[in-house]
Amino acid sequence: MEKISKDNKRNSRANKVMSTKIIIPKELFNEKENITKVMEILEYIKKRYNKEEKIHKIMTSLCLNLLIQKQLLTKKLETKKSNVRNFVNEYNEYFDDLLEISLPEGEDDILGIIYQCLQTEGKKNEKGSYYTPKSIVKNMIKDIKNTNALILDPCCGTGMFLLNIKTDNPNNLYGTDIDDIAIMICKINLILKYKEYEFEPKIKKLDFFTESASINEQFDYIITNPPWGADTSKVDKSFFYEIDSGESFSYVIYNASKLLKECGKMIFLLPISFTNVKVHADIRKYLLGNYKINNIIIYPKNFSGVVTKFVSIEVENRDEHNYNILISDTNQNSLINKEEILNSYSQIISLVAEEEKRIIDIIYQRDYSTLKDSKWALGIVTGDNKNKLKKEYKSGYDKIYTGKEISEYSLLPCKNYIEYKREDFQQVAPEEIYRAKEKIVYKFVSKNITFAYDDKQELFLNSANILIPNIEGLGTKTILAFLNSELFRFVYLKRFNDVKILRGNLEQLPFPRISKEKDNKISRMVDEVLNGNNRIKEDINDEIYTIFELNSNEINTIKESLYGKIK
Repeated sequence: MEKISKDNKRNSRANKVMSTKIIIPKELFNEKENITKVMEILEYIKKRYNKEEKIHKIMTSLCLNLLIQKQLLTKKLETKKSNVRNFVNEYNEYFDDLLEISLPEGEDDILGIIYQCLQTEGKKNEKGSYYTPKSIVKNMIKDIKNTNALILDPCCGTGMFLLNIKTDNPNNLYGTDIDDIAIMICKINLILKYKEYEFEPKIKKLDFFTESASINEQFDYIITNPPWGADTSKVDKSFFYEIDSGESFSYVIYNASKLLKECGKMIFLLPISFTNVKVHADIRKYLLGNYKINNIIIYPKNFSGVVTKFVSIEVENRDEHNYNILISDTNQNSLINKEEILNSYSQIISLVAEEEKRIIDIIYQRDYSTLKDSKWALGIVTGDNKNKLKKEYKSGYDKIYTGKEISEYSLLPCKNYIEYKREDFQQVAPEEIYRAKEKIVYKFVSKNITFAYDDKQELFLNSANILIPNIEGLGTKTILAFLNSELFRFVYLKRFNDVKILRGNLEQLPFPRISKEKDNKISRMVDEVLNGNNRIKEDINDEIYTIFELNSNEINTIKESLYGKIK
């Protein structure tokens, strides 16, 4: 089936949902020596069970093991605590036998770690569910001082947020999730954390997309890491008339906002695309128009299984007409005005210093064109790279490049070959895209935007995306020069700041209207680069700075932003 995706989400998920890879979430561990112990436990389980069939029984047995280990339950499954007794009765149908395993000490959520390790990357990606490292959890909840607050985690998983919040009463902690096993583990974690209390953990199975209205409480805080990019095809969209993206985390935010007390707060962990991708303008506009966004924190690195950068956002149930949002990362803070965002194109929120913002405004004040009328395509999704890609050339095979072979302006030597049978591929673009007379290719995941030129009709895997540009007055090589320039790299970084290079973002870059003579000049300079003269790249940068009439101080600001110091 031939198709060109309108959203690069398919590109990132196409192979992942079928992945059988097991990810060890090392950042979830408190004690690094426990990583080896957990791997030994996983090996023991693998030998004893078919884990896909027995995962509920495995985790039930481990829950009971841990209760015994913590002396809240005997090996005869007897206890004096009512909540432990109720737990045993509730999950008795899943009990097989006690595993002869001593679970490692020193972890807040050893059961959750093991459960994460038992699930394949494909299963977790299908649900859009990856558990949050403790360091990020603690940073997100550090300003919660009210120990009597009512708190809800609507996507609680095994309870990392609830376990780290300080409360005088565990009855004030609420959690929901659709994962039966995660709910079971969360209950055990809370029972163990508050073992001196007689209480029933208020954790229940509930689909927060469709059943949130059944929660009969209003909360001081709603804190969660919602699913990103989970399947919402069966959700009744009419309940979310203000949200048209179909994005799972937007639905969770929307429903959560209805459960906040006046001046209550939501604190969510989200992909950075929440701040800067056009498709998520709906949820940004909804929050800006109805609530107060207090701050957004951009985190410096990813966690296991997650490719994109991520942010935390604090939203307050307070109606304020004009205010500034604090945007911060590890290096700088900036304030951005609510009304300025609402009045901007797609309501993009970005961390930009005042001088950087002034420069971007200069760039966009010129008369410019965009790539919106261009042709776009994904590389080939084979569905079976292991068997279909060959490291050595065979008769009848074609070269096929990956994102790793895309460098600035040109392609690195090809490392793979493939038999080009279009009907055997899981996803493929039209033939004329791949075999175009000339095209631009770029890495889908990259710290910096990187574009290469191809006039040899080469094939590409889905870690590379394809652009056949169409801008009146600009040749393909001139467009390539702008895309690879320091100036465009700066604009992309400051406006979008994501390791995923998305079509919707690239379509917002401003290509100035220039003379035919200037177009020819830049095209000739690109020819020199393609012929091996890398020194002229700096001349291309200077030429583009001159077109936008930037002065030396403005250029130095751009270079410092990109490199940390003036080159």
